[in-house]
Amino acid sequence: MTEDLQSPEHVPGRQSAEAAADRAGIDEPAGLPETTPQRASAVTFLIAANALTREGLRRIQAETVYHPIALASCMDEIASVHTHEGGMPVYIMDADHDHDESCRQTGILKDRNPEARVLMLVEAYSARQVLAAFDAGADAYLLKSVSCEVLLKTLDLVLLGETVFPAKTLGTLRNKGLAIGIGSADVLSERERAIIRCIVAGDPNKLIARKLDIAETTVKVHLRAILRKICVKNQTQAAVWGMRHLPPDDGPAEEVEAAC
Repeated sequence: MTEDLQSPEHVPGRQSAEAAADRAGIDEPAGLPETTPQRASAVTFLIAANALTREGLRRIQAETVYHPIALASCMDEIASVHTHEGGMPVYIMDADHDHDESCRQTGILKDRNPEARVLMLVEAYSARQVLAAFDAGADAYLLKSVSCEVLLKTLDLVLLGETVFPAKTLGTLRNKGLAIGIGSADVLSERERAIIRCIVAGDPNKLIARKLDIAETTVKVHLRAILRKICVKNQTQAAVWGMRHLPPDDGPAEEVEAAC
């Protein structure tokens, strides 16, 4: 039995997070919030092949709201661990051992539980790997050299639903024409495509939830992932993107819903 997770007294805002990033010498995180809404309780898992890495992270987080309930060398070892009722599952993953496998596991995890949060840690940034993690649905991507303060503040942001990636790296990808999801529907799951089609049809979130037989909060989680993947800012732009890039839906609505 683990002890109850305590609520934080303060959630850092944009200025404090940026200052921490500057002091640690890392890129300014993308997706810093303008406001500081109340965050959910966290249920944290640590996944790292190296035992020393796991123990180091455990000690860093031991006296915080992110103290882990399970440590493992791979995702399969914690598959049977159940989270606290009402807690937000947060996975901190060392992606250096096998980056491709970490991305694959992240994608599976996100498909099973879109509300889960995943923070990936690496020794160095690689444009290809950053893009792969982004497309897999990771919520944050950090160097292992960041300070403890930056790690914890990034977890704060992730728990608020923000995405924290190396802004300069993603900007370089855009400048080189390596668009993140733009122009291709392949980056979207079948459910995400169905949601885009509903947006094109002008359906509100409540109706989308009813059509696809999912919770309205789940629709919102999917929408955040969709906006991130196709690199647009709002649902209006997502609808325009859907009209341009999704093939017409020739089948009946029941078939589309069944595929989701």
